[in-house]
Amino acid sequence: MKHTKSKTYNFLITTLFVATILFSTLISTKSHAALWRMDDNFSIEYTVTSNKIRFTFQLQNNKNGWMSVAFHEFEFPADTIVAWYDTETNTPRCLDYYNPGIPTIANFPSPMQDTNPIMKIEGGNPSNNINNVQLVEATNENGIVSITCERNLVTNDIFDAQFRRGMQLNVYGAYNDSLGFNDTYNWQQPFRTAFGTTRWFIN
Repeated sequence: MKHTKSKTYNFLITTLFVATILFSTLISTKSHAALWRMDDNFSIEYTVTSNKIRFTFQLQNNKNGWMSVAFHEFEFPADTIVAWYDTETNTPRCLDYYNPGIPTIANFPSPMQDTNPIMKIEGGNPSNNINNVQLVEATNENGIVSITCERNLVTNDIFDAQFRRGMQLNVYGAYNDSLGFNDTYNWQQPFRTAFGTTRWFIN
């Protein structure tokens, strides 16, 4: 009888352990998505899954302008992601930028790539000054440019916004309706055509 009780106890403990692992996995991989349509031309959808946040930029005006989102209520200072379709090379681009908003910098008010040597902090965290944004997929057809990229919720890069589930944050979206970006350091980029602000809930 004692042996049977012991086996039953062990089975219950094992079952509880497995259930806990499965439940934790379900919680950690739960996804959340939201679409922000800034205007008739431009929208951004973000999706949170596990430890990643994914962004889909879409410009639907039969042109190839740049698109961006900055994680701040204003254009700068802000962590910024910029996406565009390079028509010269027929290549989608999506890069990690930061806009310090310093008027004395030559390319003001354009953002600067996180990897730009000007942004380098000597002796700083090795996680700083990294391009933490990866291109996932892109299409450019029927007058619609769609570019999806992603990054970790937490990068530990001083120039990146650090996301966590349950947080709310202001975001600033902008685009140029016909001109793309140039990935050359310190380049004076085409100015925005339109912008807007909203608030996101990272769930």
